[in-house]
Amino acid sequence: MKPINTSPPTKAEQSGPRYWRSLDDLSQSPEFLEQVHREFGPEASEMNEVDRRHFFKIMAASFALGGVGFTGCRRPESKILPHSKGPEYQVPGRPLYYATSYSLRGESIPLLVETHAGRPTKIEGNDDFKGYNGGTSLKAQASLLELYDPDRSSRYSKNGANLSKEEALDALDGLRQTISASKGERVGILVEKSSSPTRLRLKQAFLKQFSNALWAEYEPVASDDLQSAAAIVAGANLKPNYDLSQAKRILCVGGDFLGDDPGA
Repeated sequence: MKPINTSPPTKAEQSGPRYWRSLDDLSQSPEFLEQVHREFGPEASEMNEVDRRHFFKIMAASFALGGVGFTGCRRPESKILPHSKGPEYQVPGRPLYYATSYSLRGESIPLLVETHAGRPTKIEGNDDFKGYNGGTSLKAQASLLELYDPDRSSRYSKNGANLSKEEALDALDGLRQTISASKGERVGILVEKSSSPTRLRLKQAFLKQFSNALWAEYEPVASDDLQSAAAIVAGANLKPNYDLSQAKRILCVGGDFLGDDPGA
């Protein structure tokens, strides 16, 4: 608390200039004098020695309990060890590129993915495929964010309960044994369309083992009408591939050949 000077003013104070801090100080109003007297609030002067001692006891106990409680909220410790043998082709600070593709409604767009320390960071078109001229689409560029989507599944579960990797593999093996007896009777596989040769190989291997199973491919926006129209015009099951290099004006009705349509 700020002490108040109650001694009579000196001669120098009476004759010299007097500086005031505010209009209330100049007017010496009762409210201002009360505020100066109780500068730190009414609670400060009411804390006697017993209350202060009790207050510090409570604070010390709170800190002690806080130290005990927060020990369980630490980040899990992990041991970081250097590679005994450096990863192949990885040089710190230099990117590594992988050739891949982005599948959209049965068509794959060739891509080059730039990675740093094993993490994909940028997508570009693959110039080795001349049909695409090294271009990509908006969805192909945005597909990189799917790898860092926090809503992606990060655990195995069954009926809401967490499973370990071994338990999940055992559950799949049990399911395989169950449907093997009937060769996949009443079993259906629903997938999106894909031109991947690996997908085709897996499909053939699955249907060979489970011949009674149903394999269905579905797309929310289908392009079957384009193939049907091409079959009517050409008399064969073909997929149209447009050459727009000589076009001066293009009229598109009911399609988006520069956006979501295959070959965009």
